[in-house]
Amino acid sequence: MADKGLPLRMDNVTCPCCGHSEFSVCARGYDYEYGTSPDKFTLVRCEACTVMFLNPRPAQSELGRIYPPEYEPYHFDKKGLTFTVRRWFEVRKARELAYTLPAGAKILDAGCGNATFLDCLKSIGAGKWELWGNDIDIHACKKISDAGYNIISGRLEEISLPDGFFDMIILKQVIEHLDNPNAVIAKTFMLLKSGGKLIVETPNIDSLDAWLFRKGFWGGYHLPRHWTIFNYKTLSKIGKDAGFEVKSIQYMLSPAFWVQSIHHFLQSYKLTSWITGFCTVRNPIPVFIACVCDLIQKIVLKKTSNMRITFVVPQTLED
Repeated sequence: MADKGLPLRMDNVTCPCCGHSEFSVCARGYDYEYGTSPDKFTLVRCEACTVMFLNPRPAQSELGRIYPPEYEPYHFDKKGLTFTVRRWFEVRKARELAYTLPAGAKILDAGCGNATFLDCLKSIGAGKWELWGNDIDIHACKKISDAGYNIISGRLEEISLPDGFFDMIILKQVIEHLDNPNAVIAKTFMLLKSGGKLIVETPNIDSLDAWLFRKGFWGGYHLPRHWTIFNYKTLSKIGKDAGFEVKSIQYMLSPAFWVQSIHHFLQSYKLTSWITGFCTVRNPIPVFIACVCDLIQKIVLKKTSNMRITFVVPQTLED
């Protein structure tokens, strides 16, 4: 594990979902992926709503440090084998999510970081939908705008658009990074039309790999960048409290979490770099093995460590 500089500035927080101040410690671990600091981070579980969250967590002023330039999602658009495989899966996902939307529908990919998924939506929609991107990073926003998409910069919960503006909003591996998930979900409810859909993909703590590596090694912790970890119960409650109805829950393969979990476990024992270097998401061998493990988990346990919940704004009597 690398040691990059001084400890982070940290903030003690209450539960980000219900504001409760009593919690129990669940796990402790390091930033095994990027080594952005020497800190050991603590995950706790709220005694009231049972959601798991990072406490203390990095101060807002440290975001540039915990998301370094080499942060993998910044480079999802880099061409190569990994890009090609990911693109194939993302196009399938885009088709599954949006194929029923009518011509002219407005879709927002919130917290998208780049135009990769918007490109997938464009490729299957052939220009029939109005596509929007959102991010807080000005460089990401410029890339999205340069790619020809509508862009909304800044925090999603603070953007100024008319109520009922969008037909679909997508939060893909985003909500776990946010400091105020309730406010974001509530804002999406306002921004969506009656009958509009909110798609939320996020790690699921109720999974076999999360249990096996629960002490601090699980890849879904993504310390210190994931601030809130959900399961179906805790995430669906936030949606329902905002006014949504739950339409469906799906569990998807997430081989990366298996690979990262094993990598973190090996790294904690300070094994030689070639061993830990072998077990990375860039190596197709461990990724393939992890795919098999995750497929078995899905078949046997009906769950994986990656879930997608589809929320719907209830139809009004006037519709």
